[in-house]
Amino acid sequence: MSRHRPPPRRANAAIEFVLMLPMMLLLLGGIVDGSLFLVDRHAAVRAARDGTRVGASVVEPPPATGDLIEAKAKLFAERSLTSAGIVPDAVMAEWHTDDDGWSYITLTVIVPHRALFGRYSPFNREIIHSFTMLSQEQGI
Repeated sequence: MSRHRPPPRRANAAIEFVLMLPMMLLLLGGIVDGSLFLVDRHAAVRAARDGTRVGASVVEPPPATGDLIEAKAKLFAERSLTSAGIVPDAVMAEWHTDDDGWSYITLTVIVPHRALFGRYSPFNREIIHSFTMLSQEQGI
């Protein structure tokens, strides 16, 4: 009577690890890439919002001109992005007055997405965020 011995199972864990490693690395890379996208998006949103707020609150020298308001808003947004370590592709500001006499400032920020996977990233390559705010009434 011969005994049947089961095959050794020592290598099963190593084989499973080798098979799962690429998928785990891809998942980890996706998490890091998504996190980088969210950090860049947050910086763009914050810069557009804060730059618009600064532009809307410009009251010096009375009356502030549209060019001065746009310049201060753009400068603040660019400095906000630079302090976050992001070089913006473009920062555009537009100050306008409607027919009823209300003044608005719109700031658009375009920043590149620093993707982990480069062009293979599932996220957009650039982040565009625009913010509009009612400007303070001048001469109060």
